[in-house]
Amino acid sequence: RYSFTGREKAVKNMNKLYMKYLASDARVREYYFELSGILNGFISDSLGIKGEMTDGELLNLIKNENNKFNKYSDEILSLFEKYDKIKYTGQTDSDGREFFVDLMRTRDLIEKIQI
Repeated sequence: RYSFTGREKAVKNMNKLYMKYLASDARVREYYFELSGILNGFISDSLGIKGEMTDGELLNLIKNENNKFNKYSDEILSLFEKYDKIKYTGQTDSDGREFFVDLMRTRDLIEKIQI
């Protein structure tokens, strides 16, 4: 039985999220909650963490220079800050292009991380 890697799960979940985004007129901030969860889950799965960690807890963990995500920590922090800004203020562009850009930034980051 084939088991998906953390990267494959994350990309599959982002593809589902994008299809949901295209098919719906739901508020974009809800998609940022889901996108944040996908990146959080990818990092947690890759580190073998069982259970949920907050984004802040994950960021503290990856800031450790021995952590395999350390060299990406600034980029990951930037994404989580962007997600949080929109998740908690709801301030984003009205046509959703900004979400597409952030979705692609997240996918590109996940695909380039070699773990």
